[in-house]
Formats: sequence, C-alpha cells, structure tokens
Amino acid sequence: DDWQTFYEGGLRLTEYLQYAGYDSLMISVLAEGSTIYPSGLLEPTPRYDTGLFFDSGQDPVRKDGLEMLLRMFDRERLRLIPTLDFSAPLPRLEETLRRGGAASASVRWIGPAGTPWDESLAGRRTIGPYYNVLDPRVQEEMLSVVREVVRGYGQHPSFAALALKLSADGYAQLPGPEWGLDDATIDRFQRDCRMQVPGEGPQRFAQRSQFFAGDPARRVWLQWRADQLYHFYRRVHEELIAVRPGCRLY
Repeated sequence: DDWQTFYEGGLRLTEYLQYAGYDSLMISVLAEGSTIYPSGLLEPTPRYDTGLFFDSGQDPVRKDGLEMLLRMFDRERLRLIPTLDFSAPLPRLEETLRRGGAASASVRWIGPAGTPWDESLAGRRTIGPYYNVLDPRVQEEMLSVVREVVRGYGQHPSFAALALKLSADGYAQLPGPEWGLDDATIDRFQRDCRMQVPGEGPQRFAQRSQFFAGDPARRVWLQWRADQLYHFYRRVHEELIAVRPGCRLY
C-alpha cells in the first residue's frame, strides 16, 4: 500500500462520515502487533503498511496514517478517537523476559501451576493477556505507548479523546482471580492489605490459589486487583488531560 492508497482511503472515510451524518470516528491505531503510525517504542509489523515491500523502494519509511487522518479531520471539523489495543508484545518487556531471573517472573500472569499464561495455551501465543497489568513495569510500558500517541498527536483540534480496547485477547484488563500469583505481586498485596498469604516451595502457587478461593481472602484479593487497575487508568487519564484538557478516556 502506498501513500495514494492511504490518502484515498482517508478521503473516502471522511466523505462517508459526512454523508451518513456522523461527526466522529473511533478507530484502532494500534492492534494485532501493528500500527498506522511510526513508533519509537514499538516494533510494528507490516500488517497495516506494506509499503516497505515495494520492489521500487519508493516507500521505505513507515507512513504516518494517523497524522494524515487527523489533518483531514481537522479540515472537515470532524472528531477522531484513536484506540489502542494492547494485545501484542512490547519490545522492552520482551527484553526483560529474555534476560530472565526472578525479577522477570511477575511481568507475565502466573497461575496456580506456577506457569505463565502463554505457556498454558500453547499454539495461541500471538495475542492475549500474557502481561501482568498489576506489575508496575508493565504499566509503565503501556503508559509510554499512551504518551507517545497523546504527545505526538494531541495538538490536533480533531483529537477528541483516547480509547483503550478491553478484551480477553488483551492485557489492558484483568483475567480470572487465579492469575497474578507470582511472588512479587503477592508481596505487594500482603504489604498493601496487611494480609498474610500462605504458601511455600514449589506448591506455593496452588496454595495461594486455594487460599484466595475462600472468603474473606477472595473479596480482598479481587478488590485489591480492581483498585490497582483503577489507579492505572487514572494515570492514563492524567497523561491525556495534561496534553488535551477536557479530553475523555474511553
């Protein structure tokens, strides 16, 4: 796909929105491991921009389709809501996992068997909730992606809001309560909630899962996880309104 394809697609999009009586659009700009904008943090695949493969070498630089759309929307006085789908690997977190060691364990969701989420579903590892959003390092990497988009494009009048896609195939939301049993996450839970969680040795993950299956531990565990995610979303919203006061997070 060359620039002409991108331009014609954007032009027809704005024309159709006006024809159909719409004044705004929510569109994915990060999804399935690729983007429609160049990124210094991600390593987007060519899924949405195949210009790199031209034999002529006419399009070696990744196109900024998001900038193009925002300029078109500015001109037509339409509103654009970029959507981020956190469902694919983040390079710096993958580097942490490659280094290994105890510090890397909490980056992924650990279940009752003591194994990561992605290893429990062999054959389907390309997308999914394999990063532990309760881990501060995971949250920081996700916030970095948000900052890149908001600070890079938030100056456009048509930049109306930001949206995060929540699905079972992504890590922007929580999986079931049996996930998040790694040592670092449990240590933070014990410190914050002043509740001792039993479990030692190789069987500690199963023991923790059993402990959280009963009340009141289950209620406290679920509430703590929900609070952690709530504060993360508050930080995302703060990043947004720092650049675009009054903008909403969807």
